[in-house]
Amino acid sequence: MSPGRTSLVLAAVAASAAAQSAALFAETHVAWSPQFYAGRQFIADITGDGLPDRVFANMIYAGNVAEIRPGIRDGLVPQQPTLVAAPSGPPCGSYRIAVGDVDGDGLLDIVATCCGTPSPSMWALTVHRNNGAGQFVFDATATSPGIRCGQQPLLVDVDRDGDLDLFLAAINPSNQLLINNGQGIFVDETPTRLPPPRTLAASVATALDVDNDGDQDILVGNGMALATLPTLYVNDGTGVFTDGIITAAPVPWWWIAVGDIDGNGYLDVFATEYGRSHILLNQQGALFETSVPFPATMNFVTATGILDADGDGDQDLIFARGAAPLGTRLLENLGGFQFRDISHRIQVSQLDATLGLFVGDIDGDGDEDVLEGNNFQTGGRILANTTRQLLIRNDPVRGSAMNVSAFGSAGHVFLHGISLGAVGMSIPPLGWFWLDPNLFTLYRVDHYSQRAELTIPILIPNIAALVGANACVQALDIEIATGDARLTNCPCRVIR
Repeated sequence: MSPGRTSLVLAAVAASAAAQSAALFAETHVAWSPQFYAGRQFIADITGDGLPDRVFANMIYAGNVAEIRPGIRDGLVPQQPTLVAAPSGPPCGSYRIAVGDVDGDGLLDIVATCCGTPSPSMWALTVHRNNGAGQFVFDATATSPGIRCGQQPLLVDVDRDGDLDLFLAAINPSNQLLINNGQGIFVDETPTRLPPPRTLAASVATALDVDNDGDQDILVGNGMALATLPTLYVNDGTGVFTDGIITAAPVPWWWIAVGDIDGNGYLDVFATEYGRSHILLNQQGALFETSVPFPATMNFVTATGILDADGDGDQDLIFARGAAPLGTRLLENLGGFQFRDISHRIQVSQLDATLGLFVGDIDGDGDEDVLEGNNFQTGGRILANTTRQLLIRNDPVRGSAMNVSAFGSAGHVFLHGISLGAVGMSIPPLGWFWLDPNLFTLYRVDHYSQRAELTIPILIPNIAALVGANACVQALDIEIATGDARLTNCPCRVIR
């Protein structure tokens, strides 16, 4: 190891820590240029390098169906986006996308729909196959002719044959169900699989096992018609659907989230129209809208999510707003359909108008994070779950301290490591170990008696050779009572 690298490690060993009040979510140092994106967004390892990628649809036609922002990691210089080119033809008004392995080759593909077309002959549904070399190739043979004006595609294995079928929530002429032949070719079997009437002015759809029978049912929101009820399709196990029982107000839905809100073992629904939100409780496979006294202002709600934000085993609610009062809001589930506003535990630099949310493990540390998408000011940002999380708070400068926030939970121990640069290897069940094993050093151990944020200043030696190198930190989180362990995320910053 070079003298510069040795000095970096010794400086880290001498660091101190100070306890602070802990947030449940903290804004990471991952940002995008302010733009307006439409359609669903996904976080998935679509490039196959172990790092999550952001995939989103383009709203305003620019010759591209979607963009992929590869290699999301806190502090890394963003890579150039991968553009998924639209087929030749008249420009399209807007796009929606779905991500999944449609042809069974182990690579994630993209399905896109288009609406607002200027020409009746314009395509409305396209499949773009991942060739494994960072390119997504349009396949004109993948879908049946006559697929029109898709509002949202949904990839789901409805007939339980091991491949992904395609449900299209559509506004012209109707919802459609296309069955995968096992090679990524979709055949329209709507008349024999969906019950009439199928013209529903649909805007959004999600898959869920509403009756706990092991197959995927489909819930459709009808945001294009003001007085149309949402629709529940119940799967018989072979991909043939009948109308399910759903009682809800005839209002447009633009976003659907599912989760077991009341703890009865069935998936409930948290849906929104622009301005109001709705909770539908699942009673053994039937959905009934329930009046809930929300503790926060629900005006201008644009997106919803369900997740266990505080680690207590029940499902909390999160929602975004597209107009004042701004800011993503978090509601703690107290049981008995009572919720408490704990939005102050979301740590952000500024409030923003947000039109989309993605809930999932974005940074690979085993807990659920949140992507705010479609932000007008920030272009989207990641709110990291602080159950176990490291954040570098400032750019490291040689001769100065790099401050690291280490969020941990009560009864846990963090073993902290540091390296110059990151490589990446999967270590099941611990997760991904990103620190370079040849340049890695364990530099401190911290014990958490309560959920807290520790501030750890790490002195960067005043050595010219360090300039331009990545300083990366990661920790192994161990629960003392059980011995269960999990690797945290791995933020990096370039030393200046």
